[in-house]
Amino acid sequence: GRTRPATRSLTGEHGFGFPSGHTTGATALAIAVGAIVWALTARRDVRALAIVLASTYAATIAVSRVVVGAHYASDVVGGLLLATAVSGGVVLAGALMPALKRPAQREIRSQEPSR
Repeated sequence: GRTRPATRSLTGEHGFGFPSGHTTGATALAIAVGAIVWALTARRDVRALAIVLASTYAATIAVSRVVVGAHYASDVVGGLLLATAVSGGVVLAGALMPALKRPAQREIRSQEPSR
């Protein structure tokens, strides 16, 4: 990882700064909440509200890390990209699971003896 900005941080953070762990965690949480709400309801207004609130939460954490001097902007962007890639992959895998299971279930059912 890269060192943190030379400015005196308001948080007293120390250690490496890339990627921003706070931003990574907040973005991953926002994506998870958005995906859960999306799966639980078909109402467009509820989905839109969840996405707006989750995005606002992640963006607020990301901006605050730069404002308090704990990270460079590139540290925050790295955290956003990392969380989006990992969480997006998990959400995509979850969405694909039913389609991937179907052929295997058909094969198992075709091998079962008739009753």
